[in-house]
Amino acid sequence: MRAGARPGAPGAQSDAARLLDRLAAAGGAGEADRALLDQVQPRLAWALGHAAGSRTLAAAPVRRVVFQRRPLLRARPSARRRRGRPRVTVRRAERPEAAALIDLARAAVTVRYREVHAFTFADPEDVVVAECGRGLAVAWMGVQPRHRLPLRAHYGFLLTRNGVPVGYGDASCLFEWCEIAFNVFDTFRGGESALTFVRVLDFVGAHLGIRTFLLAPYQLGRGNAEAVDSGAFWFYAKLGFAPARPDLARLARVERRRLDRARGARSSSETLARLAEGRMALTVRGRREAAVTAFDAGRLTRRVAASGAADLPRRADGERLLGAGALRLSPAERAAFRGLAPILAAIPGLAGWPRADRARLLAVIRAKAGPAEVRYLRQLRGHPRLRAALLRLGAAEDGPDGAPALRPPGDTRSEAGA
Repeated sequence: MRAGARPGAPGAQSDAARLLDRLAAAGGAGEADRALLDQVQPRLAWALGHAAGSRTLAAAPVRRVVFQRRPLLRARPSARRRRGRPRVTVRRAERPEAAALIDLARAAVTVRYREVHAFTFADPEDVVVAECGRGLAVAWMGVQPRHRLPLRAHYGFLLTRNGVPVGYGDASCLFEWCEIAFNVFDTFRGGESALTFVRVLDFVGAHLGIRTFLLAPYQLGRGNAEAVDSGAFWFYAKLGFAPARPDLARLARVERRRLDRARGARSSSETLARLAEGRMALTVRGRREAAVTAFDAGRLTRRVAASGAADLPRRADGERLLGAGALRLSPAERAAFRGLAPILAAIPGLAGWPRADRARLLAVIRAKAGPAEVRYLRQLRGHPRLRAALLRLGAAEDGPDGAPALRPPGDTRSEAGA
């Protein structure tokens, strides 16, 4: 099946477009359409030619080209100490620019046989561009309201240097912490990867108020041979990240001492795979909080399921949980509430919370359905009772070395059932 239009017929519809139109005309139930398409599994041929999907030609317009006049900065900057780094400037992308950046992001990962949830369902009304200096820009994309995660605020980002895509990633945020995935395309890994990642952290910390960053085991090498081969664990460790599990922190210290004694030595793939069994964490402001680094959305989902709350009818008893204010929710806000309802129902005693706390919870739900999830994160941070309750639901299992569940970059399934 051809993904492009038929040659010699300008404007002609491709086979793929015709199939998608037929599915849409059959009922327009988006999730059912995607499930059917997954079952059919049509083979697609994409003739790139001189289209924007070309790795060589893909680029976003830039206001000013920054030329490299000095050697590349290969030193490992500190993610905690920002002194000496220029301030990140952030601007909202207007609709035409936002749509072009979303198309660029989708093409950049598609030609590399990858898919990112936040690119596939990016919201052109929620795109900002962070100018980080040295020609580096971060196109930060929120997700369309109907495709958002029930609990966390999920984002995707495309990295460009002088408009050329050099990498991508995604981030799932809750309160003041964030699990982030970062990837520089192969062609550009010999450049300023460490500085690029630190500048992304500078931006996310300032823009979203994030204090603690987490890296999933997949990002470090769990089930990811590419990350093991590249020594991803030590890349992040040199930037200040440390294993969240005490047993892996001890192993990292022992291995670091061994490497310091033997100049030129490298960690074995077996050791790197062991170090990748748990998450790494970095707190850029304030003290590291054990409950935050131990929190896991997948574990929370399993506990919600075990409590029976996940079996609530989709039209959950909003008035019982939230009070009379639940009756005044808009259709979009009711959809956001349906996603959160099983999680809220699993919180012991929520129906008995003081009226002010339930009113704040209503504000959280309204913000979840709003035009940009950055406001949702701000509302969450104003609800300490909800924060404490969710930390208990997502806390580590008994024992000091309990390992959190895995979430490969771009995999948002851990909340899908909650």
